[in-house]
Amino acid sequence: MTGAGSYLTTDAAPSERRRHQRIYVALVSPRRFRVDLLGVPGGNDCPVYDLSLGGFSCGRPQEIPTAPFPFVLHNDGDAQPIRGEAEVRAVVSDGRIGCAFVALDPAATERLTRWLIDYILTNARVRIDEEEARAIVEGNSFL
Repeated sequence: MTGAGSYLTTDAAPSERRRHQRIYVALVSPRRFRVDLLGVPGGNDCPVYDLSLGGFSCGRPQEIPTAPFPFVLHNDGDAQPIRGEAEVRAVVSDGRIGCAFVALDPAATERLTRWLIDYILTNARVRIDEEEARAIVEGNSFL
């Protein structure tokens, strides 16, 4: 079931396991979060479908990286992007790749946490407070 690299190739979604809960950020606004996969052909301005403290899934670039790569994660609500390094863990037939963070400094992790808490508080269908939103973001994955 492995592809050309060390990643999983599957028709099942979600296919890669994450420690933290995935937040499906594309359900409300497909342009709010996007990522540049630096040095990857076709990897500029890819839409982000889900995001967690452990990684993200995004649109599939022209070439799928087989080694860790630098990325720049953008949030339309914050002028300062998050930079780090990720690796592909899954390739899904619907046109997505699942990536795990392999390098993300503590300040970037805290900013990402804030982005996700704000996203949940803005888009939750039930009333929740910041403590509950943080528990979702920092909690274990249900998937």
